Amino acid sequence: MDRLHLELVIEKKNRRHIEIISYIYNSKYPLTVDELSDHLRVSIKTIQRDILEIQNSLPKNVHIITISSTSYELKLPHDVTLKDVIGIFTESSLLFTIIDSIYHGIQLDIHDWALELFSSQSSLYRHLNTLKKLLVPFNLKLSLTPVDIVGKEEDIRYFYFNYFYNAKNSPKMEVPSKQIYTFHEKSLKRFEKYEHANIDIQYHRFLYWIMVINQRVSLGHTIQMPDDIKAYQQTKPVYHYFDKYMHFWAEEFDLPVNTQDETAYFSIIFYDTLIYKKEDLREVVYGDEYTQQKDVLHFLQESFTALNLPMPTNDDLLIYENYFYYVYSMSRLTPLLHTNTYEVNRYIKKEHPSIFATWLKTASDSPFLKKIKGIYTEDIAVNLTMLTRSIFYDNNMEKKHILFSFDGRNAFLNYLSTLAKNYSANNMKISFIPNRHITKEILRESKVDILVLNYESPFDLEKCPHICVYQTNHIPSKQDWGVVKELIFQASLKFNA
Repeated sequence: MDRLHLELVIEKKNRRHIEIISYIYNSKYPLTVDELSDHLRVSIKTIQRDILEIQNSLPKNVHIITISSTSYELKLPHDVTLKDVIGIFTESSLLFTIIDSIYHGIQLDIHDWALELFSSQSSLYRHLNTLKKLLVPFNLKLSLTPVDIVGKEEDIRYFYFNYFYNAKNSPKMEVPSKQIYTFHEKSLKRFEKYEHANIDIQYHRFLYWIMVINQRVSLGHTIQMPDDIKAYQQTKPVYHYFDKYMHFWAEEFDLPVNTQDETAYFSIIFYDTLIYKKEDLREVVYGDEYTQQKDVLHFLQESFTALNLPMPTNDDLLIYENYFYYVYSMSRLTPLLHTNTYEVNRYIKKEHPSIFATWLKTASDSPFLKKIKGIYTEDIAVNLTMLTRSIFYDNNMEKKHILFSFDGRNAFLNYLSTLAKNYSANNMKISFIPNRHITKEILRESKVDILVLNYESPFDLEKCPHICVYQTNHIPSKQDWGVVKELIFQASLKFNA
């Protein structure tokens, strides 16, 4: 369950129950009480009490199995999903019902909602105060007379898109209908026929956009596009495709509107679903005029110098150029369109800390990016980190030598050597020396680029300027392996002048 949906579960105990169930289910091995306690940062007694309460709440055919009296597994029958189990603990959260009702055009005041949900008004106010806080990052507010989500239409659509699209394991969520699937298939074929374009879009992502836009338009909530943005989009080749697309769309779903505003809006949302490729998309997407191209190249030159990386090839540069064009175009409508989920940002920052930190600094200092309306610098840095990792991982990689010197008992050493191979890149030469004292001479003779140890680094190794030495915990943690991956990546991209 993602952060947004988990925070909609008001009762802390229910939220913790959901986290326990999800953590046990997603683990590939039985979890101990200690592990659950560490993960959730609560006492062992609390975990034991929670598991007992969870077991008493589960259907008869769903079991948390106790193994060796201290470890737990979640066993689900074939016809029960994790979403079904989580639903047991979200039923008492009123916010899912309220958000879904507003989405479908049902608007009630506090008194009527209290009657509808068999809740006291004080409890309802407490729930709605949580929703009010969750809407702030989306630039939205909560009206109470009646209860409604208010703000710019483009931001409301973005909120609902995120709410439904990222609702993995959240129960009772709206999904695209079969009619939307069929329409989308026809639309893709029409696009290929009319434009002869080699463009790939994210299939399911676009389905959810169609679903949300359909619902909002059917309720009379149409986009009011600023004239300058509308005029700008009308100069783009992709706009003319959507000018045709809108006729099919309005006819298929019997929608009352087919305006230039919605056409321009669809042409911008299209950027959100494009898959970045090493192709020049000017002719089919954004036309010949791209005034920011020089600024982008200057920013990239400065950034890759800071990253100690070479400038990408011309083909790879197209991916960056396309990305910045999409950011620029989407941000003119609403900067939210270039943001990531909390989970994506957290994962990338932990996995690639050094690359992210460099991109964050160069992006924060960039005069070019400061010109873009309401830019979310951290999200830009995360996306550039992902692009950099994907583009450079297989390209121009020098073969480097990494030496692992681990200390421990036999079975443990064998296990660590297997892990080390799994975490190392394919182009690496990997060596293991568990039975000798590592000296500068050994490193020099073996032409080692990276040395990884799980014990105190010998003093003389600190004076090896051309060798990267990293000391892990005795039992290397996930964070340790993440650092090792980053060191390998950085070392592999040291180009000879």
